[in-house]
Amino acid sequence: MTSLTEQLRQLIRDRDYRIGERLPSERELAERFDASRPSVRRAIATLVEHGVLESRDRSGVYFRGTDPQDLLAVRLVLEPWAAAEAAARASRAEAAALRGLVAQAEAALDSAAEFARIDSAVHAAVVAAANNAVLSDLYLSLRQRIMATRAQTSALRSTRETALADLGALIAAIDAGDAPAARERMTEHLSALAPSLPGAPSAPTP
Repeated sequence: MTSLTEQLRQLIRDRDYRIGERLPSERELAERFDASRPSVRRAIATLVEHGVLESRDRSGVYFRGTDPQDLLAVRLVLEPWAAAEAAARASRAEAAALRGLVAQAEAALDSAAEFARIDSAVHAAVVAAANNAVLSDLYLSLRQRIMATRAQTSALRSTRETALADLGALIAAIDAGDAPAARERMTEHLSALAPSLPGAPSAPTP
């Protein structure tokens, strides 16, 4: 059976809520899902914790932004393809710029905020190096939402170190013109982000 939290996620997707738009009341949601109000309240609390919803006293519940797991699913389609295209089409100058950004990321390992900024620049540069204007426009429309998840994905130094190693392998594949390897490295890099995002499944208890 689909959990109430997932049903609420699906409602948000189906309705295509705008950021700041108010959701139905707890009573209305309880009637829609044939659930108790305490159950609806818990589902809302979960999505508030995940950063999808915002609860305002005496006002209601509002859509706060993109579900991080949904965003990652889209990135896993677009960015590995962009990496493969970059391996095939990047100019020498673009490849050199990517190597320079990875060096900057290494120098910024001690700063979560600075590392997140440079990591974002690497991803944007990979997309730009694919030399596809439509892809660049699509990524630009997502970039602000991607940046909103970086506080979670760059918080721990160990995570930043893993990300740096991933990026180094990715850029090496692009530099070598190896499109399949570039696609694989980007897929691995993005997949490694999933456990640190709000809404990720909890690890099973041993």
